Amino acid sequence: MRKISIAGNWKMHKTLDETALFLDEFLMKLPKLTNKVDIVIAAAFTSLALVKERLKLSPVYLSAQTVSQHLQGAYTGDISIAMLKSCGCTHCIIGHSERRKEHNEHNHLLNKKLALCLENSIIPIYCVGESLAQREDGQTLLVIETQLKEGLRDIAVVPDNFIIA
Repeated sequence: MRKISIAGNWKMHKTLDETALFLDEFLMKLPKLTNKVDIVIAAAFTSLALVKERLKLSPVYLSAQTVSQHLQGAYTGDISIAMLKSCGCTHCIIGHSERRKEHNEHNHLLNKKLALCLENSIIPIYCVGESLAQREDGQTLLVIETQLKEGLRDIAVVPDNFIIA
């Protein structure tokens, strides 16, 4: 049976000093659940290199909070898949509700990001879900079905370690 994954998304929190302090305390208290549970930390981009260094002897995985759909180029502020790999990311959150809403990330774009992650051996954490208005309108299942169909369009093989949140 597949392990349960527990991912903590730091969003836009923790300076480098706060990251170091948190990880020192967290790793000392880390329960011995890692044989039953995969633990993933989705740190802010500015902390990825530090987190990679601190986690290297631990069973905790490192995730990015998003990735650019572009491999490289003049895309100010974007983070490429190669950059994530060089920071030691094994996972990447795709389609978080805040990215969908605040950054207008639509299913077609998320499909590109999912494919890019899978092509580069990064485990996607694909977020699906409805807004409150959609839930109140009884559209929950339709919204999630559409997000899954359009997000996974033309992806021939979905690996066993693919995560849907």
